[in-house]
Amino acid sequence: MLTWAKGQVYSVVIVVLVTTGLSALGQNLRISTFNIKWYGLKSSTDTVSDYQRDKQLRETLRDELYDSDVIVFEEIVDVPRLERYIIQGKMQCLTYYNSAANHQHVVLCHKSKYRFEKANGDKNFIIEEVTEGTKKGRPALYGLLRDSYSGEAVAYVVGVHLKAFPEETALRLKQTEAIAKRLRQLTPNIPVIITGDFNTYNRDKTSYNKDDNYLIGDVLDKYRLNMYEVRNYNPYTFLSSSGQNKFDRFFVSDGVGVEEQVSVSDLCAEPGSLSTSDIKWYNDNVSDHCLVSVTLSLP
Repeated sequence: MLTWAKGQVYSVVIVVLVTTGLSALGQNLRISTFNIKWYGLKSSTDTVSDYQRDKQLRETLRDELYDSDVIVFEEIVDVPRLERYIIQGKMQCLTYYNSAANHQHVVLCHKSKYRFEKANGDKNFIIEEVTEGTKKGRPALYGLLRDSYSGEAVAYVVGVHLKAFPEETALRLKQTEAIAKRLRQLTPNIPVIITGDFNTYNRDKTSYNKDDNYLIGDVLDKYRLNMYEVRNYNPYTFLSSSGQNKFDRFFVSDGVGVEEQVSVSDLCAEPGSLSTSDIKWYNDNVSDHCLVSVTLSLP
């Protein structure tokens, strides 16, 4: 069942906050993020049918639809199609409402053993300030992940897709600050996990003296959120004819451990030179991002 929460959007990144001292003590949480390029957008230039692409996406997601506890999707234009043809009842999904044409939604899906609730003090599931006041902007999607059987809180999850392009570092940092301010208002003993498409660039592509991911970490430190970035030893999570990059990341609170290292799917798991034809096939049939997953151990 798909749930809509009223709101707007701008960028996407994902944040998960995990409570301590709960029934989830010592439990592992597997979380994935996947930007599916313009999923559901109708275009006269498409060379692959929606059904062909859906079939390939199901293959890419086959294992994680069973193994992941939470998957955060970005760039979803047709949310009901995602649920009907990709998720197919294997998870429960939630997003927000946005009236802008071809809006790129952030969608969070979770196993039925969990339920997803509004964070304390909020009337919806989004952090509106992340849109920077634009209707087309992508808000952060967030809430509390709770164990359906015991009723115990497991984690706060925040999904975000931050502003793209190398020249937009300043805006990405403002978006991160909006997220950090909201997180500071939540229960202080709940750890945080942030994952999603951060659209981060290295300093040689921007006007800053640090890579974007370190600058984002500096913002989180400024608000004393006590978080660190989970190391991804794979070279990239994004690939296209224009090059490769590591856009999709996980930031977690101190005390949250890494049970299994970050894994990537498809071509991102194949280091070395990739042919132009392989990349084009992947971009046409799957996405320009890869599925990225990690298993975390809760404190």
